[in-house]
Amino acid sequence: MAGWHRHGTGWCGAGAVGGAGTCRHLRPRRAGCRIPVGGRGPGDPGCRHAAAGCRGFQDRGWKHERGTEPITPRSDPKRSWARSGTLSRSTSLLAEQFGDDALIGAGTVVTVPDVGRVAAADGKLIVSPNSDTEVITESKRLGLVSVPGTATPTEAFAALAAGADALKRFPAEVLSPAAVKALKSVLPQQVPLIAVGGINAGNMADYLQAGATGFGIGSSLYKPGKPLAEIAHDAEAFVGTHKS
Repeated sequence: MAGWHRHGTGWCGAGAVGGAGTCRHLRPRRAGCRIPVGGRGPGDPGCRHAAAGCRGFQDRGWKHERGTEPITPRSDPKRSWARSGTLSRSTSLLAEQFGDDALIGAGTVVTVPDVGRVAAADGKLIVSPNSDTEVITESKRLGLVSVPGTATPTEAFAALAAGADALKRFPAEVLSPAAVKALKSVLPQQVPLIAVGGINAGNMADYLQAGATGFGIGSSLYKPGKPLAEIAHDAEAFVGTHKS
């Protein structure tokens, strides 16, 4: 995988997507955020919370040029994007508001048609819980950043061969930092590993030390009904842990 560059303390995007296995949208190392909400429009609570989460990281210095990649929204893998218009509207809204400062995309994306729907909503990032070569190939065909989920070396190398830009280590709480370190030792050095599942401000440092280059942050940042002020406070805690 060529085209990766270290940039400050984060992995961030600055350019166009290259060919299979090449992405200049991401530069390793360490940033990443999933805000698991959706909404019907600018006034919908889900959209407001998604925007607040993005803004919380943005206001604390995690911008595109410094390594932030907010990933939003998260969809139910049992529901197609065709039946989840609220999610595509959230993606469009966030891409409009934060597209210059963050790489906006969607997860959980598990079908080829949903990749096209994310692209149509101006999303640039495809995150999956599994490693489906057809989803990866379609993501790259549309010029999107592909981050499939992998749990084994076999899945990891198959995803890279299909063109994945980074690997989602999922579920991180089961795979552990030791598993991240072991996989890192056999992968090409420049491949970003994104730890997802059970990540919080208390265990980020262990995964960073093991070689994780990014994180998917979900319920530890946002839960339905959580006050916006608490979202901002927790965002600050993640930024502080990341920078320490």
